[in-house]
Amino acid sequence: MQYPGLLIQYGANMNKEDKYGLTPLYLAKSRGVEGEEVFQYLLSEGAPYSELKSFSVSAIEDQIRAEMAALEDNGSQEKKESEGK
Repeated sequence: MQYPGLLIQYGANMNKEDKYGLTPLYLAKSRGVEGEEVFQYLLSEGAPYSELKSFSVSAIEDQIRAEMAALEDNGSQEKKESEGK
């Protein structure tokens, strides 16, 4: 479990939320037994924890699907443009 410690040592913000509003602590907790060591480490380093934080998995999945579709559309458009030259 050396990587979380190195990241924090070099200034990683353990409180920063990703674009879905999830923090490293929350993501570690969501991994269950696999994330327990990282979860405990982040807590020991002062990461704030709230059991009240929740999110909608289906909303996040919908957003990811939309982003992937946009990437696929962009890739298809670029391929058409490169074939037309």
